[in-house]
Formats: sequence, structure tokens, C-alpha cells
Amino acid sequence: MTLSLLFVISSIVLFTLFLFYYIFTKRKHISCMTGMMIAMTVGMMVGLLSGVILGIMFSELFIATLLGMIVGMIAGYLLGSPISIMAVLDGILSGLMGGMMGAMLGGMISPNYYNSIVSVFFIIFVGIFLILIYMVQQETKASIEGFIKRAFHHPLWIAAMFFTFFYILNQIGPFFLG
Repeated sequence: MTLSLLFVISSIVLFTLFLFYYIFTKRKHISCMTGMMIAMTVGMMVGLLSGVILGIMFSELFIATLLGMIVGMIAGYLLGSPISIMAVLDGILSGLMGGMMGAMLGGMISPNYYNSIVSVFFIIFVGIFLILIYMVQQETKASIEGFIKRAFHHPLWIAAMFFTFFYILNQIGPFFLG
């Protein structure tokens, strides 16, 4: 496993856990519809990105699809559980669909484009997660202290973090060798 692939996988886990913690602390101020949107978005994005990575890593499409669906469903469940059962259901189903689609894409793509497709999906993933955090802050009208308030209070900070991830991603090398 390359350093860049380890960076992407750890970023997926850390972003998801951070967003779960953030949602959990603000759950009383988040509407059911916003919670459903959060769970659906996270389930789909985590499922897609992990499905693509697993589809590339495993030659057996069945294993990659099954694992991608499980990872997406867990992420959707995790982010929907603090809000409501509707958010849980929405997150699970979106994670299932995202994992399936990602694994199929990862299994079908030409080896020449492995690194490109993971880069594209990771950049979309980071952008969506930063927007979700901003959306939750706007929804809860949170009086957040410290780093979170400074980091997500203005969209320019979100754009700066997005481009920082993009820069790091371009500097750490390919995801898959060969």
C-alpha cells in the first residue's frame, strides 16, 4: 500500500469520524431533512470512494462490491444514527448504492486511469465534506469556539483547505504502482 493510498484511506476515516462527532454534538439542532441529507451524502461518497479503491485493489468484483457496500452502509448508518431512523435508512441505502457503483467503476476502469479516478473522487469527497460541515454550521447557527469556528465560518477558508488537500494529493505520488 502506497503512502498516498494510506493518506486517502486515513482521510476518509478521519473526515467521517470528525463529521460524526460534530453531528453528534449538534444533533438537537439538526432537522430530520438535514440529517437525511448528511447521512445520504456521506454514505454515498464514502461508498463510492471506497468502492473505487476496493474495485481496483481486488480482481474479484464480487468481493470489492460487497466490501464497498458494507463500508458505505456503515458510514451512512454512523452519520444517520444521531438524527433519526429515517436518516439511518437513507444513509444505509445510499451507502449500499455508492459502494456498488464505486466497485463496478473501479473494476472496469483501465489501469492507466487508476490514479486519476482515485484523485478525482478524493477531491470531490473532500469538497463535499467541507461543504457538509459548513452546512451543519449554518443549520445549527452554532456558536462554535476555537478552530472549527475559524475554519468553517467563511467559505474562503473552506476553499483554502480544499486546495491544500489538492496540493498534498499531487505531492505524495501515485496511489497504485505499475
